[in-house]
Amino acid sequence: MTFDRRKISALLGTCTVLTAFVTGIVSPIYAKGTLDESIYGKGVSYVPGEVIVKFNASVGNVESSAAISEIYRQYGVVADEPLFRPSKKINFAKKPAYDLSRIYRLKVSTSEDIIDVCQRLQQEPAIEYAEPNLIFPVDAVPNDTLYFRQQHLPQIHVPEAWEVSHGSPDAIFAVLDTGVDWDHPDLADNIWRNPNEVVDGVDNDGNGYIDDIRGWDFVDNASQNAAPGEDADEPDNDPMDFNGHGTHVAGCAIPTTDNIAGIAGSGKIMP
Repeated sequence: MTFDRRKISALLGTCTVLTAFVTGIVSPIYAKGTLDESIYGKGVSYVPGEVIVKFNASVGNVESSAAISEIYRQYGVVADEPLFRPSKKINFAKKPAYDLSRIYRLKVSTSEDIIDVCQRLQQEPAIEYAEPNLIFPVDAVPNDTLYFRQQHLPQIHVPEAWEVSHGSPDAIFAVLDTGVDWDHPDLADNIWRNPNEVVDGVDNDGNGYIDDIRGWDFVDNASQNAAPGEDADEPDNDPMDFNGHGTHVAGCAIPTTDNIAGIAGSGKIMP
């Protein structure tokens, strides 16, 4: 090849990001290209004018291969760079399990349709694979110091769901349980407020419940089995939880965002 790698490195910059799943180097100064979400996933983009390729071992030395030089000419490659440089500590007497030395980043014109370029490169006998230099968004991890203990979240694939949606502030979660501690510091900000009701002894919204500003206590004639402190004889407009189970359920569903990791990222709780 005729490229001066030191000049290329200086041109491409030294601020790079290498992901574990994509063998690309992404410079933050580049604009992003859009991708089909049904194929690549939500939020994934790519660096315009860059292709990640792995050359087949059959081409021999990448630097002196006539076949690769012809590919560069045909596709207008203006620069190339190996993504993985050998470590000084590598044991050359032991063959590595994976040969990373043939993975390169190629630069072409930013006006090129990178997806089309990759598809055409895939047909070249000298190339094992070709793909865009993909940019993956950082995973959304809640600001919860005990997040690592909440094994139920990965078990039901909640982190994957967070990559699709963080919920909606318009969503209302009706917790049909022992009530909800609507004054709990981790829940208070997310307690639903009936916009059509005021505390005045009148059923303002005409739904059959008087002063139901945050939900309703349906417990009736159950004082013998009620939790201590629970008003279990008559239904009323105070759905306070004296048992704790309903508060626990509400906390699993939608606690204050980025305080405790809840399944839903946003929404309101109707006790």
